[in-house]
Amino acid sequence: MSTLRIQHIAGQDPPQFEVIRLSSDDAKRAPAAAVQPPNTFPVEGRPNSNLIRELRWYLEDFLEYPFHPETDHAEHVLAALENWGR
Repeated sequence: MSTLRIQHIAGQDPPQFEVIRLSSDDAKRAPAAAVQPPNTFPVEGRPNSNLIRELRWYLEDFLEYPFHPETDHAEHVLAALENWGR
């Protein structure tokens, strides 16, 4: 059985992470990938906000009123989250 480890590489700007696959007989590393901090990642339609702020809204407030127009807002947050993960 293999284990995946996501490891932060200290001292990098922007922050970088690497994925390591560990198995009983070896370990393989993917090249390090830079990740933009979520507090600087934009969300479409929310010009004065960022992914952290909008993700907080999505997780804490959206279900209180999951109807239009907030469903459009939620779709923008999910799209930004997907784009941030690429």
